[in-house]
Amino acid sequence: MILPPVWNLGLPRTGTTSTTAALSSLNIPCKPVVAGWVGDTLARRGSRGFEPRKLKPPPGTLLIATWRDFRDWELSMLIWRPKVDPALLVQVFLGYTDWLRLVEEERKVGIVEVRRGWTGLLRALAVAAEGAELPHLNRSRVAATV
Repeated sequence: MILPPVWNLGLPRTGTTSTTAALSSLNIPCKPVVAGWVGDTLARRGSRGFEPRKLKPPPGTLLIATWRDFRDWELSMLIWRPKVDPALLVQVFLGYTDWLRLVEEERKVGIVEVRRGWTGLLRALAVAAEGAELPHLNRSRVAATV
């Protein structure tokens, strides 16, 4: 089966790991790209934790991004990292939003609303793949090699 690789963009606690596992269960190659970190520290808006220009996926790669409502994400982060400054979480979330907008200027990005489960993931893949050409395996030359 010929499937395009997927890069799965996300903040910590937005469902990036779960979405990557779901794609892997379908044998779709997927690379998680977690934004918002500088080393092991959360990154402030405008910092080097959000550098879309360094995002260089190979040609044909589909980009999806996991997304949660801010309040849901904030609560999850405060449970995961109880000592984190809530003001920093606002900056990280805004930085992620800005970063995604910049990435979308260069490439289509399908937004995965993780709470929608498989439906959210499949919708995001459809947006990311819009306009991409499907492999034509029944052409005589190609079919002979499969």
